[in-house]
Amino acid sequence: MADAQCGRVPMRGPYGIQIPVAYPPAPIVTFTDEQREHPTLFRLESTPLFFVSAIETSDVFRNLHGTVLMRSSGEDHSWLLEGSTVSLRIREPGEWRETMGGEAGPFALAVAVEGRLPSAYTENTESEDDARVLVVGTSTALRDEFLPQEGQLSDADLAGAMAFALNSVDWLAQDADLIAIRAKSIEEPALEVPQSVQTATQEALAEAQDGDEAGMHAAIERRSEALEEWESRKQFYRWGNQYVVPLVFAAIGIVRWRMRANKKASLRVLRRAPLSVRV
Repeated sequence: MADAQCGRVPMRGPYGIQIPVAYPPAPIVTFTDEQREHPTLFRLESTPLFFVSAIETSDVFRNLHGTVLMRSSGEDHSWLLEGSTVSLRIREPGEWRETMGGEAGPFALAVAVEGRLPSAYTENTESEDDARVLVVGTSTALRDEFLPQEGQLSDADLAGAMAFALNSVDWLAQDADLIAIRAKSIEEPALEVPQSVQTATQEALAEAQDGDEAGMHAAIERRSEALEEWESRKQFYRWGNQYVVPLVFAAIGIVRWRMRANKKASLRVLRRAPLSVRV
């Protein structure tokens, strides 16, 4: 399954330049408020998956009121990769359009069932106690080598990748206490890459594909300038949070301290002043 809402991986471009490009076989799944009510997705905004297959649910699943935890993007933004062989090589974004002939989404990618489950061996019998079953369309969700590397995804996506796997283990073990604790460590989303950087990157790829070396170098120069501007902006915010905000609070504290000191001094003067009595 491929999804237009996906992570990025580095691709070696012309002259050895590493350029991050979209990789649809690694979808980034976002969650609705209803889906986040399930313990495995508690306080998660999104999570990345790799090489995931669509899951087909049966009437038994619907009769048990199972929960679809993850879905791919809709409106023809996700599709099945079909054929006798499927190439998963890294390629330019435009080349992925050639693989969009498969069935269009959205698809169920992860489901959960809880309760008394029917027996797979004997008819009209069910489990004695409540059981929990979690099915994900890929085993990469629990494998360390498929965790995103630093710089490939935002901090929120990276935290979501690890939190979902650990939350799933806790939920299956019926130990939900750690889920609430773990959710507190999930960071807020990082700053997104500016559109100017993304546009310059795509222009550099397009110029290189057309063989225009001068145009490619001009696009790379624009990308470098956009990156420098973005870095300066992040440095401005970082210094503001580290120094300006504390100094402002310190100045407010000093002003309030001097105001209280002056008020106490005026009260002492009033107390020492002699009383005047008229006869």
